[in-house]
Formats: sequence, C-alpha cells, structure tokens
Amino acid sequence: MKVCLTVVACLVSACCLGPSNGASVTNERVKRDGGVITGALISAGASLLTGGGGGGSSTWVLPDGQKINPDKCWQDGSGPCANGNCLDAGRRGIVLKETTVACKWFCFHRSHCKTQICCRGE
Repeated sequence: MKVCLTVVACLVSACCLGPSNGASVTNERVKRDGGVITGALISAGASLLTGGGGGGSSTWVLPDGQKINPDKCWQDGSGPCANGNCLDAGRRGIVLKETTVACKWFCFHRSHCKTQICCRGE
C-alpha cells in the first residue's frame, strides 16, 4: 500500500506540477517540440534571419518575405477526428505543414483527418 501511494504521488507531481528542476516553460516547449517547427520552417523554404543565441528567440523569413518567430507557432488539430485548420475561427496563422492522420472509425462525418503546424506572422 505504501509503495502504491508513493507511485501515485510521483505520477501526480510529474503530471500536474510541471518541471521540478527550475527549467523554463520555453525550454520545456523546445524539448517537447523535438525540432518539428524548425523542420517545418525548413521544409517551407524559410531562411534563418536572426539566430537565437543564448536561448533567445530566432526569426525566420519565408520565400514570400513573411517573418516568423517559432515561439509563436503551434500545432492545430487533435483528438480522434482531428481537423487542423490554421484559418478557422480560433487562432489564425500561416500553414507551414499539413499532415494527414488516421481517423477513428466513428469519424464518418470527416473525409480525412489532419493536423497543421501554424505560425503567426510578424
């Protein structure tokens, strides 16, 4: 019983209390991102305009001249019937990458499910 309570306490602290090592939210987001946003920027033909030396943010420029700060990017679309749309009524942004994902069997109302990596332009 004591071991079970210890495991539950560890899970709750890891899940709900966030990083205990003092790491900033930005650093945690970058670690979780795993380079997905950077990869999407490169795939979209973006060039690095200013580097983020010392942990600061960087600025990228798309071929059409639009400037992008990766800190203002997000993934849209989640759940069993994902419908990522950077241009919907919620947050609006530029589509960097669209990925078709598997729909669950009960998503008959959707022709295909997708996620999008979106960024707010500067």
